[in-house]
Amino acid sequence: MTIDEFLRGLKSSAADSSVQDTINLFHRPPGRRPAESLLKLAKWYSTLDATNQELLREALRFATDTAIFGVLCILDGARVIEDAEEKGEFELYYVKGHKKQLLNPPSDPLHETYREFMDNS
Repeated sequence: MTIDEFLRGLKSSAADSSVQDTINLFHRPPGRRPAESLLKLAKWYSTLDATNQELLREALRFATDTAIFGVLCILDGARVIEDAEEKGEFELYYVKGHKKQLLNPPSDPLHETYREFMDNS
């Protein structure tokens, strides 16, 4: 798996599907007793006209892309989550059979490549 394949998959399987899953939850909150916060949002969503529903979809898309970008910054070391003076490093590998591919080499930061995906989608 290449870095581009990973990021395209992340965008499709995490970011884009999260937006659609959220909209679906607003249409039909699942279960016998959905969370009160979800019911409140679903009720609000049902009052929106088509233009505002599309604006909400765009806001959700922006929020999910921004969250994934932030996680990738952490994996790349551009943002830290440790308070210690000496920081550790994350290494993200794709392993298939005996083949192991580093997906976040310091020379090719994931968050920068993902930003390009965000800008072009």
